[in-house]
Amino acid sequence: MEPSPTRQRASRNASQEVVTKEMIDDTALQRLDNELAPMRAERASYGCSVSFNGYTDESGRSMLNATVTTPSGSMLESAMDTDNNKQTSVYLKERLKTVIMRVGVEDVVAVFSDNAANCVAAGKMLEEDEELRVFSIPCGSDTLYLLLEDIGKLVWVARTITLTKGLVHFVRAQLAAMVSDPRWAEWQAAADRTTKEAAEKIKDLVLGQAGKHSATWLLHVRQLVSIMEPIRVGLRMMDSSQPTISKVWFAVKRMEQDIKAAIVEHNIPDADQILEAVQRRTNMLLRPLHGAAALLDPEYRQHFTMRGESSAGRLDFQAVLPDFKKSAPIVQQVLGGALRRILMDQDIPAATAFAQEQIQRLLSGQVQLWELVMTGGLWRITGSQVAQAAL
Repeated sequence: MEPSPTRQRASRNASQEVVTKEMIDDTALQRLDNELAPMRAERASYGCSVSFNGYTDESGRSMLNATVTTPSGSMLESAMDTDNNKQTSVYLKERLKTVIMRVGVEDVVAVFSDNAANCVAAGKMLEEDEELRVFSIPCGSDTLYLLLEDIGKLVWVARTITLTKGLVHFVRAQLAAMVSDPRWAEWQAAADRTTKEAAEKIKDLVLGQAGKHSATWLLHVRQLVSIMEPIRVGLRMMDSSQPTISKVWFAVKRMEQDIKAAIVEHNIPDADQILEAVQRRTNMLLRPLHGAAALLDPEYRQHFTMRGESSAGRLDFQAVLPDFKKSAPIVQQVLGGALRRILMDQDIPAATAFAQEQIQRLLSGQVQLWELVMTGGLWRITGSQVAQAAL
């Protein structure tokens, strides 16, 4: 349910339009409310996510947009004027908590933001807030862009990009014929010294003839494309207008595998640095919610296996469950046991019976104290809620 950057930009631009009397008459408001009603109704059934991003509007005001996303799409919930307050993590957390409370604590599953330090810290504070029940998820597209920046800092990659930009700029600026055309030589002969040297260099690069940069440049272009392509595929998926939260886990794992394969196949330099960057950004992106969503996606049913079975190329079912380690052990046990019976045994009655048995054990006081200890996680309940459930 992560909104794409395109949707976020559209929401931001919409908030900057000049509002006229005709736009806010009762009929228009009613029509707009009717159009948004199905999206609001989806929140109770499927949950929703809240994303936020800051920007400066045309009047120089510091603004903070909050967008609510459901399976049907995204809607701008609010455009908040921050009054030029410093957007610290505490400030962002409080503003976002207000939005979540307004949308509905029970309906908001996750909060999405970019990877700026203040946003990451604000998301962590939202996760730890006992009044809320949300996951903080980094923007997938933003994380992959950071990976591209990491790779772009490598010396050979930066040089390849610089030479390629020079080629594109030269061809566009000169509007010359292709270098293989005889007219290229005639034009070069009539040009000044600087243009002649540039033309010779570009010809060398395009035709791949022996020269100062050509052979290395062409090789590096091929190597760079081979590791960028898996990232491009991931970006395209995450920038989709469709809900993709259940696809992210396997998309990222597939990207990792394809980059590793490209490094071996094309003998790419600085392999260790590239793989370290991929691992670091992957760890930054993936969250327990991605694993749980993938676990419930029918498309990936065949990819799950019980621990102990052959799991080559598959996601170990047990590997997902430890992601909920911050939840109380009793929650882990109920969740894991029920999902195992549903997904592995396809036995819903058995899953229901197992969950009922464990809940009855909890309410009758037969659990041990260690089973109730938690530091935060999937659900948080208050003492009054436990007392009410026991009635």
